[in-house]
Amino acid sequence: MLSLESTDKYEELEKFDERVKKKLGLDQIEYLCELKIDGLSASLHYQQKELKKLVTRGDGLTGEDISINLALIQDLPKNLPIEEAETVEIRGEIYMKKEEFQRLNEELKKKKLASLS
Repeated sequence: MLSLESTDKYEELEKFDERVKKKLGLDQIEYLCELKIDGLSASLHYQQKELKKLVTRGDGLTGEDISINLALIQDLPKNLPIEEAETVEIRGEIYMKKEEFQRLNEELKKKKLASLS
């Protein structure tokens, strides 16, 4: 699970656009851009429709197994509504809203546990 390239220079975007057009053999391409939400890149591993494992990107080849946190992430589907797949891997970002992050830090401080940074 490798990291995406990024840039803040318009010239690099133009070069990217030219590479894509050349590779696809097209004269024009339409792009959709969204704000980036920075989170924890993760890979969900389902076996026989059931969520079994959660792994970070790590170094791109080997990530950290953080499956212990599966119960804490409420919005993750625990089962997939599919028929035929033995194993499925889904990659994405896990993020926490700033307000929730602050609330969790306060809770940890009250319990005299280390706060997150």
